[in-house]
Amino acid sequence: MPTGHTWPCEWLELVDRLTGYPVRKLTNYPNSKSLHFYFHDPSFTRDGRWFVFASDRSGAFELFAMRTDTGEIIQLTDSGVAAGWVSQRTGCVYYWVGPEVHSVDIDTLENRTIGVLEGASPASSPSENADGSLLAFFGKTPNGHAIYTMRKSDGDVNPVFETSGRPGHVQCSPVDPDLIMHCDSTTPDGTAKQRIWLLSTDGLRHWHPYTETPQEWLTHESWLATTGDILTTYWPHGVMRMRTDGSEVHLVAHINAQYAVASPDGRYCVVASAFPDRGIFLADMETGRMCLVHSPCTAPFDEPHAQPAPTFSPDGRSIVFGSEWEGAPNIYQVDIGPALQMPDAWWKPDFVWPRW
Repeated sequence: MPTGHTWPCEWLELVDRLTGYPVRKLTNYPNSKSLHFYFHDPSFTRDGRWFVFASDRSGAFELFAMRTDTGEIIQLTDSGVAAGWVSQRTGCVYYWVGPEVHSVDIDTLENRTIGVLEGASPASSPSENADGSLLAFFGKTPNGHAIYTMRKSDGDVNPVFETSGRPGHVQCSPVDPDLIMHCDSTTPDGTAKQRIWLLSTDGLRHWHPYTETPQEWLTHESWLATTGDILTTYWPHGVMRMRTDGSEVHLVAHINAQYAVASPDGRYCVVASAFPDRGIFLADMETGRMCLVHSPCTAPFDEPHAQPAPTFSPDGRSIVFGSEWEGAPNIYQVDIGPALQMPDAWWKPDFVWPRW
């Protein structure tokens, strides 16, 4: 289908089998897959009017935008796109078409080329920095990988970190325009590594804020809303918060977390558990108390389409996640209001942090 083609609302109202909370199935197109963006890549516009996702409903994966008030869906791309980054400063989405970074305005569908990556293959969505001047991403080079910045004004590309390993999860700080976070997912020989790294956009500073021991496993990381702090899952012990200088490290929730992301106001985090999958939880980061908001319903974590990778809506009132609850991968939404109104559903596990 061409850019601009629309689909009517597909919402289906369901009820969680364990909690009894209402759950809305956002995408429900027959014989297709619909995938939300990875949990640390923004998928909502800042004003909450649009939710952007990928789907193969038109024959190949493309980007689509859903009106959050009506559920109407509009196709944004027609060049084979499965991921992107929704700007939190403008109403556009950044994505790759081959070696080119493009942007599409959700309201007008105006498409423009931001810049071109030469000598490497793009390997992550373009992440917009805090002042909107740069995009950051990593790419595969002949000798390994590199993290790049691209200036939005003229498309100038600058390699700021090169490595024979494999970085990942490149995400710009929401408060510091000169700071990038990434992970090191290199495991060629099984040796211990440092998972979380911070990098200045000029490439002059590169450090890991937390020294990981061989007995520890930090699995996924994200920025803690607009605090400038880092939130990371520390399997199987819980969710950990830290400052970028490595200070004030502490657990904010005890659960076998695989994914965790903070609410926009920084008070709560939503947690997807794994090994085993116990469901999706809401945790109060001030008290450590938590509650189940959605029962286990996902496929194994080695199925890339099934990973829940939950995230919050911009108003913090609901959680969006991926699931194969009814067979094919689709996108679901659960309102946290019912959970907040049921104090008896919350508990705080007794736990002593076994820091090695």
